[in-house]
Amino acid sequence: MFVHTGNQTYFGSLAISIIGQRVLTSFDKASTNSRWLMIRFIVVMVPAVFLINGLTSRTGWKLSLFALAVAVGLTPRCCL
Repeated sequence: MFVHTGNQTYFGSLAISIIGQRVLTSFDKASTNSRWLMIRFIVVMVPAVFLINGLTSRTGWKLSLFALAVAVGLTPRCCL
């Protein structure tokens, strides 16, 4: 005896056929673009903060925690 779940059931396949393919709106595209812009900004800023703070303070543990705090602070809520 097999138990089917999700798309393998009759209602699951029916739901998939009714919903179809979702078309992206201009809001979805702008949201995706701004999300990638923020991710690129984080990728640039975290090493820069790590480097600048490392040249001035030279404490590894605090430096790592500060860079992590910057990364978390810059992460937009839509990316989580």
